Amino acid sequence: MPQGQGQGQGRGRGRGRGRQAEPTPTTVHELSAWFAGNIADDWFTEPASITFDRDEIVVSGALPMPKIDVEADATIAANERMNSFRLTTRDDRIAIAARAEAHFQRKVSWAVTFAALRPWTTPWPACRL
Repeated sequence: MPQGQGQGQGRGRGRGRGRQAEPTPTTVHELSAWFAGNIADDWFTEPASITFDRDEIVVSGALPMPKIDVEADATIAANERMNSFRLTTRDDRIAIAARAEAHFQRKVSWAVTFAALRPWTTPWPACRL
């Protein structure tokens, strides 16, 4: 057999991971309703925003800006609010993501923004958790 053909590892048809099964068909409305029913009402200041593709669902929510005095550093306050949210909701987010991944056959990622500032004006872009 010529070199580079035959039964070598990683060569030939049907070897390797191949194409994964197609995920469950869904709509953004179905995903929004599903996550609204599973996310605690006090997590975000407005309904979570859902985007998805063939492989992943991204759940984005707006956190309230921390109340600070005029001289306080808003960047530090916002970062600490994100860290606190990440730590206090971790177990619940993992459980919700596991149920969603089993149901919709897509990975779930989480992101946060701040309600008082829109992503196009904020120095804190959506932060993936």
